[in-house]
Amino acid sequence: MKSLISVFLLMVLVGCEKTVMETGSLVVNVSVGPLCPVEPCKKTPSEIKLAYEAYSLVLTEAISGTLLVEKPLSYDGTRGTFGVSTLEVGDYKLTIKPDNVFSRKGFPKDIKIESGKTTTVDISIDTGIR
Repeated sequence: MKSLISVFLLMVLVGCEKTVMETGSLVVNVSVGPLCPVEPCKKTPSEIKLAYEAYSLVLTEAISGTLLVEKPLSYDGTRGTFGVSTLEVGDYKLTIKPDNVFSRKGFPKDIKIESGKTTTVDISIDTGIR
């Protein structure tokens, strides 16, 4: 009887252990262009910032398609950025909004998040401006 109680208690204790979710991070660096039909481009820094921030990146679970994050790009003065600091380990899809015949090239992107690692992705968005 004592051994049966010991086994039961051990099962209860093991069953009550907290499962630690394994996570990783995602950083996306984005270039948007062309911004002008001819070079040199005469856009002001604020106009360039608006051009980048007009795009949003959308992150979904690869299998279910469940939306996890949709947010506009941030512009750091040289490129667009998008990041998620805590993502469960697994496979994801990255898409863009708005998408058109030019900007959707190369999307959706397959993203794999690994435990304790930062996945960095560099993408280019074609504006279609010619």
